Amino acid sequence: TSAMKGDPEARATIRTQAEWLAGNIETEGVRKGFWVHSYDNQKYPTLRAPWVSSLAQGNGISALLRAGELLDTSAFDAAVKDAFEALHLPTDAGGPRSVEGDEVWLEEYPLDPPAHVLNGAIYALWGVLDFARAWDDRAAWSLWRQGSDTIIRNLEAFDTGFWSRYEIAGPELASVHYHKNIHIPQLQVLGALLDSPVARGIADRWSRYLWNPVSHVRRRLEGRRRWRQTRGLRP
Repeated sequence: TSAMKGDPEARATIRTQAEWLAGNIETEGVRKGFWVHSYDNQKYPTLRAPWVSSLAQGNGISALLRAGELLDTSAFDAAVKDAFEALHLPTDAGGPRSVEGDEVWLEEYPLDPPAHVLNGAIYALWGVLDFARAWDDRAAWSLWRQGSDTIIRNLEAFDTGFWSRYEIAGPELASVHYHKNIHIPQLQVLGALLDSPVARGIADRWSRYLWNPVSHVRRRLEGRRRWRQTRGLRP
């Protein structure tokens, strides 16, 4: 923002963080362009270090694009381009892109079978959209359209009739925090970006669940069972 541009302390902080991001991206090999996770994932035990995530890629792309604009520098452009290209690496090669027919998912967790985590896929696509807007890149616009169309077609699969699900592959319910502060706002933004009545309608429906006492009772009663079922699917 203009206020941050005029704040030397804020600019210095942003530069430090952006330089760290650009300096910690992989620069060669199959993981070129990735911010690599160097720890075993506790939630998904089969996901062992090192692994990558579409959510990290999307957020990193957005952060570096905004930092470059704010600081009026092209110093981060190479890292941004590598990070975007990395999103095309398929999951069976260790990347985050899962393709099923006409459907294209950017996976927060590259698992087999794919989990299709809602919030991670959306955050990743926002990074793709920022990239497309910044350079009017044809491949980025195509990935944005394919990915967002995929999410819209599958939104009903995330709806239990009383609450939102965290992923498609398992029955786990989203936490109250995720349902209220992530899923609903994400769908509201998607609805505006895509002019999608589907996204807007489901966002409104999930908002009604949030304030429905019956939905909260069902969430508490079924939440633990669904959690165990989901964990049982991920040995």
